[in-house]
Amino acid sequence: MLGWALETALALLLSLMVLWLWPRLALPRLGQEQVWFCLGWFIALAVPAAGRALWPQPTYDPVHQLLRAGTCSAGALLLGFLFVILLLGGARLGNYKLWLGLTYLGGITLSLASLTLRLKSRLASRPHRGLLTSLVAAGISFAACLLVLPWVRPDLAAQWPPTVAALAAPLLAALLWGGISGLALMVMRLLAGRRRMAWFVYLAVGLGPGPALAVSWFTLLPLGLAFLALAGLASLNLLRRQERRAEPDPEQAPPLPFYWLLRTLMLTWWGVGAAVTLAVAWWYPRVDAMFTSVYWLRAVGLGAFLVICGGVLAEYSLPLLGRSRVFALGPNQKVAGVFCSCLALLAVLAPFLLLSPPSNPRLPKMFSERSRAVLLEQPVPLGPNNPEIELSTPTWLTGLTRIFVISLLDNAAQVKQGQSVAQLVATDDQGLPHIFLLRAGIDSAGWDLQKRSMATRAQHRPARLASTWRVYTAKGEAFRGHDYYSGLYLGRSIHRLQSVRLRYLYQNPPGRPPVTLVLQRIFVY
Repeated sequence: MLGWALETALALLLSLMVLWLWPRLALPRLGQEQVWFCLGWFIALAVPAAGRALWPQPTYDPVHQLLRAGTCSAGALLLGFLFVILLLGGARLGNYKLWLGLTYLGGITLSLASLTLRLKSRLASRPHRGLLTSLVAAGISFAACLLVLPWVRPDLAAQWPPTVAALAAPLLAALLWGGISGLALMVMRLLAGRRRMAWFVYLAVGLGPGPALAVSWFTLLPLGLAFLALAGLASLNLLRRQERRAEPDPEQAPPLPFYWLLRTLMLTWWGVGAAVTLAVAWWYPRVDAMFTSVYWLRAVGLGAFLVICGGVLAEYSLPLLGRSRVFALGPNQKVAGVFCSCLALLAVLAPFLLLSPPSNPRLPKMFSERSRAVLLEQPVPLGPNNPEIELSTPTWLTGLTRIFVISLLDNAAQVKQGQSVAQLVATDDQGLPHIFLLRAGIDSAGWDLQKRSMATRAQHRPARLASTWRVYTAKGEAFRGHDYYSGLYLGRSIHRLQSVRLRYLYQNPPGRPPVTLVLQRIFVY
């Protein structure tokens, strides 16, 4: 393995390459991403090298036999150079920032794994130095928050140096989350008295989806209250345990119940954390909407619940059948434990085979394929410069029941849910008007609602989808554009329609680009 000095030199070289190359390539950028990712790669690669110098890992470490910290550091360094290679070929990658982000996420994951493995060795070798270990654990979680910051907060990555007001909130949230993680490790060691249980709690709190959510979604008030509560709990337990007993040797301590099950759930939690970080950075900047609408989170939750039920049943029923040593810990049972964890992990993912992703209602094919007549075939914008259009229907057309309007809204972030944008008046052969309102989020919606900048500001939801297409922006972002349909029921079969008139209704606030309703297609059925 590489020496810590060589690792630090390579980390500095790679960071400078990112800083120097990115602005000189013909690649679209938000602003000053090269500075943020340069610092991110330097922290991700240099901090594990410093940890290697301060806490050298023994050649044979009984705490973890399957993976070593040096291996994770070398893997993170290789991913760093892969990041540079992808950056050089970014012009041929199309959505190059997605590939760079995936590589960066893998690199910081391996870097954090290296640090946590060294921390675990220190926790096992020096069980009585709990305060220093908790401070180091808090520093690792704080570093995790800083490393994901340039990816999940592109508004910060667009400027360098960032303003104090923009950087203060996420930086304070990162500090609080690091403190919460370190205090969680200390409190669990004091309360539970088990090193493994405290370690599992720290991994779940400090290195799951928490860092990404802390700097992108959580507010400072609940983070501060949680920090104060854990600090008070840790202080009370420290005062009560002034004469603490030595922690039992892990080889002599009784095995932790459900260890194989906890390990499986921890791997699942880390996978959810990586997926949530990716989704927050790219597709779901509104995290609350992600947790309520993303189907894969429900699938993982269902699978984890089934695995927990099966694991608890196995742990309590097998001893009754004389099989109490099936899930026991020890060197001879390590392969069996890993095998059980892999089977449980597959069981967690099994509900993906049973669930189909939900989607917005789409235009039924029978209406578009069997339309009686098309009144509008080419897109026509309806706005302040073109407030009204009138369409005529063929004289031979009889027996109509519905009018379908396929449309989309442009510059519509400020339009509220259910707000009327236009009015459609269909006049029949007896001169009776049939009046309909086209409302945002019901009959039409913004075509770019999945774009990150739009999703954070839009005040209405998508309507019923008519069609979808892929859009690549000059900034390296990819999203799906939509147009929407509204089926307006005339109430009865109309003998003949004289005309169809559409009138623009929305009152645009001064100083903003006008909202435009683009009529894509209008047909009758």
